[in-house]
Amino acid sequence: MHLAATVGFGSTAAALVVAALAFALPAAAAPLKVLRVPFLIAETNFDPAFASDTYSFTVIDEILEPPLTYDMLARPYKLKPQTAEAMPEVTEGGRVYTIRLKQGHLLHG
Repeated sequence: MHLAATVGFGSTAAALVVAALAFALPAAAAPLKVLRVPFLIAETNFDPAFASDTYSFTVIDEILEPPLTYDMLARPYKLKPQTAEAMPEVTEGGRVYTIRLKQGHLLHG
């Protein structure tokens, strides 16, 4: 009886090692710039204007960077450039905002 328990434990340990290797190998072989995020359910939308669930916003947050962000240490909070070179240029009485992006950042529309 003791021998059967030892064999069972050995096969369980071997199965765990095989499972760990099965998950580790694809991740190690994946090329750079691959985003892997495990979710309990599928995301619904990648458009920030229409996304309404946590999983979609998690992916959006990893893929997109806004031109401006908040300086959370400033009181009161204030905007600061993130992918923009500087704060927007406001012209035509506040109707036109021109945002120049930092070198190397692309805007896809």
